[in-house]
Amino acid sequence: MKILQICDYAAKYRGNFIESLEYFRKNSLGDGDSMLYAFPERMAERRNQWYFDLKKEVPAAIYKSSVKEKIRAFRKIIKENGVDTVHTHFTDMKTDMCVNIACLGLHVKKFKHYRSSFGSFGTIKKFFARLCYRSWNAVICVSPHIMREAESNIVSCKPVLLNDAVYFPRMDNYEKLCKPDLGVPESAVLCFAIGYDYRLKGIDLACEAVKKLRDEGLNIYLAVCTASNTQTIAEQIRAQFGEFPEWLKLLPPRQDIASYYRAADIYIQASRSEGFCYAIVEAAYCGKTVVASDCPGMKSHAEKNFDFLWFKNGDSDSLAEKLGQAVKMSESSELSSKNRRAAIDNYSIENMSKKLYRIYADM
Repeated sequence: MKILQICDYAAKYRGNFIESLEYFRKNSLGDGDSMLYAFPERMAERRNQWYFDLKKEVPAAIYKSSVKEKIRAFRKIIKENGVDTVHTHFTDMKTDMCVNIACLGLHVKKFKHYRSSFGSFGTIKKFFARLCYRSWNAVICVSPHIMREAESNIVSCKPVLLNDAVYFPRMDNYEKLCKPDLGVPESAVLCFAIGYDYRLKGIDLACEAVKKLRDEGLNIYLAVCTASNTQTIAEQIRAQFGEFPEWLKLLPPRQDIASYYRAADIYIQASRSEGFCYAIVEAAYCGKTVVASDCPGMKSHAEKNFDFLWFKNGDSDSLAEKLGQAVKMSESSELSSKNRRAAIDNYSIENMSKKLYRIYADM
């Protein structure tokens, strides 16, 4: 197989996504197989160092944003490299239509990877989705909830369940941070959350819940890791509270994200919508007590595997209640050990990579 991974991805760090694909490339391909990447032009504009490092090991092309340029770039990459399998990640339907046109007259398998909840399509969008993906070999879904959505919206293409996975060696690389390193008193309870989107990731709910507990006398802080939009998040916080609270800390992104997980007592995932959510699995692996919203994308795969505290989606009072329970549980080594074991047993990159290769080969 000659596999082209088309990734609408330009984050500052490789993250679990690239680490997982690279594990697959290095450990799961057969003799004679190879893999290459295509990234959007904003990747080159941001000049992320990991992209240039990646290019030293494997071909990684750039495609431009216009429809005409995308089609031209995809077809050139496919023909010049003898690509027989295309796999798209984080791409929109317009980009996937460009893949269709680029593959006309060529014998190429096509796979779409859905990682985010996309809800229920309207009649027109559902029509175009079925038209777009009718020639694709499979829509790969990262959780049972996403698979149900795909079955409802894209009936022209077979949905396949492939629970997402975590590259755990990345979690074993961390700096031993103390709470004061993050501007938090050592005696305080520290909650940690990750959120590039203030509302979608429920950062507003986490802030409200922590404030409620502080008003009740609990010495609790919240640290939030942002993406490249720290200033935007800070402005949204000020709009919510009228000022920037001293108990709230904004942290920059880092490749060794486990440093933040391990410094905290509790991990909060307050998302209003998710497809899978790596973070709750990563936090469990790091031995943290996890409080998460009961949105279907997370709960559909995690409830049977982990002992998490689930709160009502969108309800900051419910979150505050569960956080209060989590404070009492955060020192439980037995629970931490159980959740860490569940993460390793159910979300290993080794198993996912083997299944992905079989999907490519069998479809």
